[in-house]
Amino acid sequence: MTSDFWSGFWSGVVTAGILGLLLGQIRLNLKRMGDAGRPQSVVQTTKKTPRRVVTESAIAFFKLLLLLGVLAGMIYFAARSIGSS
Repeated sequence: MTSDFWSGFWSGVVTAGILGLLLGQIRLNLKRMGDAGRPQSVVQTTKKTPRRVVTESAIAFFKLLLLLGVLAGMIYFAARSIGSS
């Protein structure tokens, strides 16, 4: 088996894992939402302002993008080093 096969195989495994995790989280959160028209009960109150909540969620989103970028870079360089040997 060539190195192209293995780099493609592991890239596919990593991609399927990431997609599986994301889709699992989406499914879990959709299940929690229930009906869109039903009023939601407040389970946990917070002293944070809406602006702070949105800011913290944006920071978390950009950290996730950075992590995925680093992971994609590692996969790229690993595949590149496998291909050159």
